[in-house]
Amino acid sequence: VEGKFWATDHALIVSFINSIDIKYFYYMLTSMNLNQYAFDTAAQPGIAASKILNLTIPFPPIDEQNKIAHYLDTHTQKINSSIAIKQKQISLMKELKSRLISDTVTGKLDTRNIIIPNEQEN
Repeated sequence: VEGKFWATDHALIVSFINSIDIKYFYYMLTSMNLNQYAFDTAAQPGIAASKILNLTIPFPPIDEQNKIAHYLDTHTQKINSSIAIKQKQISLMKELKSRLISDTVTGKLDTRNIIIPNEQEN
């Protein structure tokens, strides 16, 4: 964020001294699995700043950060698109399954003449 804001007691605030690509930093934080430093001693889990203050984060030159972030944006977008398509297909298959069950048990679909293959033959 820019400007004034209120951070809770559970927030860690990061300030940048040098120029940094925010997307690069996002991907870096995502890859660091910071949950491994979490503690569950309170109602809201948190991360002690003392546990992560000494972590080393690679910061290549800004142009390289831009290239890395752009590469990851492009490829993760493709992956996310594929995931969305598959989730839609799964949703449609679940609807089909539900409809098939409903139509069969209510008699809308006559299954008396359907031949069921013997599973032992497969």
